[in-house]
Amino acid sequence: MNCKQFNSIPLEEVLLSLRHLPTKQNEKEAWYLNPFANESQASFKLDKRINAWYLHSQGIGGNNTDFMKKYLNASASEVLVWAKNNNFSSFQKQSFSKPKLEDLVKNYDIIEVKGIQHPALLDYLKSRKVGNQTEFLQEIHYRMNNKRFFGIGFKNNSNGYEIRNKYSKICLGKKDISSIENGSDSIWVFEGFFDFLSFKNVESYLEKRPSDYIILNFEFGSNDF
Repeated sequence: MNCKQFNSIPLEEVLLSLRHLPTKQNEKEAWYLNPFANESQASFKLDKRINAWYLHSQGIGGNNTDFMKKYLNASASEVLVWAKNNNFSSFQKQSFSKPKLEDLVKNYDIIEVKGIQHPALLDYLKSRKVGNQTEFLQEIHYRMNNKRFFGIGFKNNSNGYEIRNKYSKICLGKKDISSIENGSDSIWVFEGFFDFLSFKNVESYLEKRPSDYIILNFEFGSNDF
């Protein structure tokens, strides 16, 4: 493998192999926390269209080789040895397999679960016009990639958590729906839990009896930020 071949690999796959996950993304770009240092706001941008990265907090960027040279503090030849040892030398785009979900979800530890108390999270809920709907939420403190984070947690049926804050939108644990049962013969279905919380704000004006709820926890083409 040479640098040209290594640079043809989607950087998204390289980052995934290093257990760096995007905090938000779409078809054109993805944003990550700084892979080289601790930070609380994602400033590492991956442009998927040209397979290039730019770190806004440091004003640097480049291709795959540039990234791994800085990440490993190594020369280009040492990067290629690393790529070979990690099976990137046999890379074929059509057959490259991502790490299994069950492997990725192990890459975190939940440190604390409690009621929403942190001012930043309360302010975020107020900005989303659901500041009074904390009954269904928890404050989750967790560790990922040896860094500590916290966010608003909404539990799903597989005991995973949808995590949201001003800068992050991820799921800890297995992705699943959330169901809230009240023994009703009617049901409301929502894409994401913020849709559900917004509905709860106005439900009293619409419903005279309790309903069951299903939250799909999959927000089609949305961007909360």
